[in-house]
Amino acid sequence: MLTKGSKQINRLARAASALGLALVLTGVVTSGANAANPGQPLFAGINPRTDGTTVIYQSITPPNDSDVDAATVADRMQFPIAIGDSQALFPDIDAGLAVWSESTANGDLDIMGRQNGASSSFLIAGGANNQVLPAISGSHVSYVSAPREVGPGSAQTLQVIDLNGSGAQNLDSVMVGGGSGGFLRPAINGERVAWVRMEQIGDHLVHWQLKTQRLGESSATIIAEEDLDIGGPLGALSQPAYDLVGNTLVYSADLNLTMVDLVTGQATTLNSIQSADYKPAQNPTTDGRYLFWQDYRATGSVWDLVDDLQHGTLRSDIMGYDLTTGTEFAVAVDDGYNTAPYVRNGVLTFEHRATQADATTIFTVSVSQIVPVDDSIYFPETGHKLSGRFAHYWEINGGLAAFGYPLTDELSENGMTVQYFERQRFEYHPELAGTEYVIQIGLTGVEDAQRRGIANSAPFQPLPAGTKSDGHTEFFPETGHRLGGGFKAYWHAHGLGLGDPGTSDRESLALFGYPISEEFTDPATGLTVQYFERARFEYHPNNPEPYKILLGRLTADAR
Repeated sequence: MLTKGSKQINRLARAASALGLALVLTGVVTSGANAANPGQPLFAGINPRTDGTTVIYQSITPPNDSDVDAATVADRMQFPIAIGDSQALFPDIDAGLAVWSESTANGDLDIMGRQNGASSSFLIAGGANNQVLPAISGSHVSYVSAPREVGPGSAQTLQVIDLNGSGAQNLDSVMVGGGSGGFLRPAINGERVAWVRMEQIGDHLVHWQLKTQRLGESSATIIAEEDLDIGGPLGALSQPAYDLVGNTLVYSADLNLTMVDLVTGQATTLNSIQSADYKPAQNPTTDGRYLFWQDYRATGSVWDLVDDLQHGTLRSDIMGYDLTTGTEFAVAVDDGYNTAPYVRNGVLTFEHRATQADATTIFTVSVSQIVPVDDSIYFPETGHKLSGRFAHYWEINGGLAAFGYPLTDELSENGMTVQYFERQRFEYHPELAGTEYVIQIGLTGVEDAQRRGIANSAPFQPLPAGTKSDGHTEFFPETGHRLGGGFKAYWHAHGLGLGDPGTSDRESLALFGYPISEEFTDPATGLTVQYFERARFEYHPNNPEPYKILLGRLTADAR
């Protein structure tokens, strides 16, 4: 690393102040990963970006010296991009072409570019305004043009320039003043740009809009908008952040994470601070197949998060999600501050800071090394698969005979991860993590009886409370029903694997639940049946053993 002499910090500070809120909100947030996590550290730096071959970043020399350096992903060989007496900020790279914002001798900021291997850089955008926050895709560079000094009538504009064409196109503009308003750094991929426009509407209140526009089109589409209290308890954690690849746009706001299909316009909330399992998320990035973000669920609650933020003890993890399989996985967790994830072309880079006193280190890792191995089982009979925790649960607790084939993949229902099978519904309860009840069986017996309109019929009426068990039947005062004969033997012989010797009553209860009816002849099938909270037992006299007693296909019948 080359060292530099003193620089015109005061000029840069004046230029930055002219950018208003947008530059403040895009400042560096502390981050982290641990040695057990995948990825290897590169060098001290901030604001990393990658094109899959090269990682580019700001390198800081105390007290306030900022260069742009890069390193190859394959062998981590470092080389300079922009060094010297000027300040180099906010780099980006695509196909080996680096762009960044660089201070001039007059204290202005221009957009510069340099191809890997070239001996010199070239000017992309300059002029009377400060040109900042560049993003590049192919030959297109999008950036923010901001006035040098903020005054009445001052406005920022969002520009895009084709390096193979001439002139810049103005995509949007917004008035700035009083330290608020402006644009966040745009995202660009192919022929599409996404950006956030922020307009001051009160002393501490701004209205933001997430927009996207295909180059060549005359107008933008508003994807989301909201008022933001920049003085709120979550501060900059509430501000929107976003990324764009192809027709997939992901964004976070108020620590909620949303994916938008730009073809259909469908928006899907993936993580939410309001969800029952509390999944606050920020700063998402995607390559179109995988999604990564900063995750704060380890804080325990939003109040703990606010407290950590106020005391400077905030920690954050990097989590990942496979948009194709719907599988979530951990990337960098449990050791400090992890932030600024960015993924392109099979490579993920992020920032790491073990403690508040440590320098920020850049990590980079191949996506193929961190995504979970697909251990799913595909069932051609129904066209669905079974994987992860539900697959293990299915296999050790009776498999096909107990639950049937999967009728869906894992899905989110009322804030809960569930999966439907022919005979049951699996429910994941993260609030019970660490116990044998983290996965539970749905009350499908109750639901089926209600769906069929037989829940109030004679066989479902409880027997008198004083009914006694005898040598042939067992009475359950919890529901007022008996269990006898072959159904009694089947109930006691089967159950969930909770680790008890043999098959205990609590294991049978966990699988089937209590009886909610007496035995009766089902008018729809003519079979002798009995309903339980989680099952329907059916007697098939013409079947060979051990198939005379089968479990009803309750979930399949309801679909």
